[in-house]
Amino acid sequence: MPGPRDTPNPELAGPAGPPLRSWELRQRTSSGSLDVGRTIPGGRKSLETVATGPVTAGSSPILLYDGLCGFCNTSVQFILGHETRHSLRFAALQGKFAAEVKLRHPELEEVDSLVWVEGEGADERVTIRSAAALKVVNYMGGLWKLYLIFALVPVPARDALYNLFARHRHKFFGRYGSCPVPTADVRTRFLA
Repeated sequence: MPGPRDTPNPELAGPAGPPLRSWELRQRTSSGSLDVGRTIPGGRKSLETVATGPVTAGSSPILLYDGLCGFCNTSVQFILGHETRHSLRFAALQGKFAAEVKLRHPELEEVDSLVWVEGEGADERVTIRSAAALKVVNYMGGLWKLYLIFALVPVPARDALYNLFARHRHKFFGRYGSCPVPTADVRTRFLA
């Protein structure tokens, strides 16, 4: 029985042809992005949140992660085993969907971080680094929300700690030669 995601959405009409299904990853527009981050010391942008215009792969949030990182893959498996909503979707930073997101958000090109993508079209929002980790904690719900106390720590300090850990994660948790294939029971929640 087809679900709502299998029904073509007329709002997602392709450039020439039938309407796209909401899960198809074609870009309808190439509108620019609006950076709502803020400048941090050193003149860099804090890319906490960025908004843009194109269509994403549906309305459920998507977590982009380093598919070659042992810690990141273990974290995804942890989320899958402890979540209550079962609506979060996943995509490796090395995959096609992440490449599409990076095209819409050029600021992400050099980002090797968790990326939380939510919303569609003009409402699409992208959150990275420690702010993305806090989005995951919020999604997990329950007692995991206690970790939201770290939102009180200023973003530059949180991101400095996040970056320190991220720089050494492969040393402590290993690195895969290629992205592991998800098990059949959760494969539909992973975007290519």
